[in-house]
Amino acid sequence: MRSYLTVLGIVIGVAAIVSLISISDGLMASVGEQLEAFGPRNAVVMPGDASNMVMSGGGYAPPSQGRLFEKDFERVRSVPGTTYVSRALSVRVPLEFRGDTVTASPNGIEPEPFSKMMKISVSQGRFLDENDRGTAVVGRNYADKSIFRQNSMPVGSVFYLGEQKKKFRVVGILDPLSSVAKSMLVIPFDDAKELANGTILEDELSSIRFQVAEGYDFDETIEDVTWALASSRSVKPGKKDFSVVTPAFILQQVGQI
Repeated sequence: MRSYLTVLGIVIGVAAIVSLISISDGLMASVGEQLEAFGPRNAVVMPGDASNMVMSGGGYAPPSQGRLFEKDFERVRSVPGTTYVSRALSVRVPLEFRGDTVTASPNGIEPEPFSKMMKISVSQGRFLDENDRGTAVVGRNYADKSIFRQNSMPVGSVFYLGEQKKKFRVVGILDPLSSVAKSMLVIPFDDAKELANGTILEDELSSIRFQVAEGYDFDETIEDVTWALASSRSVKPGKKDFSVVTPAFILQQVGQI
């Protein structure tokens, strides 16, 4: 009996270790896939100092909140080595489609630099054009009844965003092979700004995306962007109210988890 219990304990212990390693490997594989879509030379400036996030019993503590503005976008664009610098604005609004209403978080983007930076393709229809207004590109979860149980949202569908029920038409479905794109809802930046009117400050942005140009050292350029923003915002690097998120930073956070 003692031998049996010893063997059983060893089996349970080995199974637990194998399970934990499998979960860890699965998480790293998922993050790796999303980082591939993110791009190895891309970075995003976010409000708040993400380096102050610490592990606690309830998970990560939120970073101190700052705000980004158009002047920060211009400052990033002026740093040598940055290219495809673009603004982004995320809003949280009700989405109404064929009688169903859900809460959605559409991303307002500038189409040309976004499509050049992100490795995301469209499986149906097309991506947004620079002159588009009232158009949207949605992920597979919107198109295959994962979000709207009774209705799919194919190309050509019309839905409404915000309390003012602003009309949008679906012009494209994102490639379902990319997990990061499955639940995305992308609209033109100016439309997002209109939806956010009254809920954010004038010229406020959610994030600033950019790519480090070929021929420039990635880490040095990221440091230059950090110093430029810290200087223009009159904050010390150790007490900055913004974060420059890179693939290496994301991997570091996942490694801590």
